Amino acid sequence: MYTNGGVILRYIILFLLLIPLAFATSNHYYELHLYSINDTVSYTTLQVVPYSANIHLDPGNFIAEVISYDNEVLDVVTFPFSGEIYWDTWDYEGNIIDGGTIIENTFDDIIYVPYYDNAKEIIIYNEIFDEKLTINLGNFAKDKTVKKVEKKEVIQKSTEPVTKKSMLKLVVVIALISVVVIVILYLLLSFKKRNTTQ
Repeated sequence: MYTNGGVILRYIILFLLLIPLAFATSNHYYELHLYSINDTVSYTTLQVVPYSANIHLDPGNFIAEVISYDNEVLDVVTFPFSGEIYWDTWDYEGNIIDGGTIIENTFDDIIYVPYYDNAKEIIIYNEIFDEKLTINLGNFAKDKTVKKVEKKEVIQKSTEPVTKKSMLKLVVVIALISVVVIVILYLLLSFKKRNTTQ
């Protein structure tokens, strides 16, 4: 049988465990509509969209690198992007009698790349690491801070704002510490209660 304190404690623990989930689902992505004509890759639209269950990051043969204003690689994503169509022909018994691959000259696809506040560009590479496209993200960047290095000291033009990832880490750490403290208090109180009733 649960006491009122035990029920309240369980609700507090549940609430603290759900806090990180609220921050985890607030990620954003660049939605990029790529197309290829005769091995030349371009894009038609680029926008920032919030995370949804429809966004899938499937591994594939092309690579997208997200580069910061400090020319650091923020993220690397692989994605499928090719005009290959596989086909088969079957006989009446269900046996494959013919097949092959058709490579289209023109094809397109929508890809998703994780959003970063300080991203300068996305560079697209093919499967043999040839650079196929560079996309400027200057209109989407919130933090265009560039670190200058002078005599082994790092000097920034402005203070960096707290990013979503660092905020999420802080919330997770606080939630875990709170849960541990509450569990310890609960165990101490229940142990004390058992000793007083005996």
